[in-house]
Amino acid sequence: RLKKLKTPGTYETEFSDGSWWLIKTNRTSDGGLVLVRNNITELKNREKALLESEARLELAHGKLVDAIENMSEDFSMFDAEDKLIAFNSSYLDSLSDLPKLMPEGIHLSDILRNLAKNGQYKNSSSDIEKIVKERLKTLKTPGTYEIEFADNSWWMIKTNRTNDGGLGIIRNNITEQKAAENALRESEERYALVIKAANEGVWDWNLRTNKIFASDRFEQI
Repeated sequence: RLKKLKTPGTYETEFSDGSWWLIKTNRTSDGGLVLVRNNITELKNREKALLESEARLELAHGKLVDAIENMSEDFSMFDAEDKLIAFNSSYLDSLSDLPKLMPEGIHLSDILRNLAKNGQYKNSSSDIEKIVKERLKTLKTPGTYEIEFADNSWWMIKTNRTNDGGLGIIRNNITEQKAAENALRESEERYALVIKAANEGVWDWNLRTNKIFASDRFEQI
């Protein structure tokens, strides 16, 4: 300690009571020693709290990024100026006609314009800017809706606004679900036609719901 104190300079030291001190030492012209001590415990505690807060924030950010990346749905986030600020790989993969490495900051309208130029919107106008305007209006309205693209794929799209005016978009491919719904509807329609053509009374008892279906002909009988 004596050797250190006799060496002109500035350093910090922590004492056993947990206090921190900034110590400045200097030599006088006649060989004397000037020692200045300043209690910086409060400052060091604030620095420690800041570092811990930054570490927690970094950890939370990492978990958020992992959660977004591992989503099965496509995720994208735009700021209040409609500039892309975050997205996951699933979103990027679904936009196969766009550059594989989209720069952060690309405008939402540019993404929509590229999709329109590539003819991805089904039964849409030939007016590219009209399509972009309509799609922007729809996406900026918070809610959930379904859309069919030109490749016959169906997507459920959920949009929401952030407190700072940003836009979050989640897209989920529901093509298989829509195909199953269509198949069920067609099956029911064929069943109805068969019953009608048979001119016979038909009844069906659903044991799970305890409900009975009876055809018009069955009721006539």
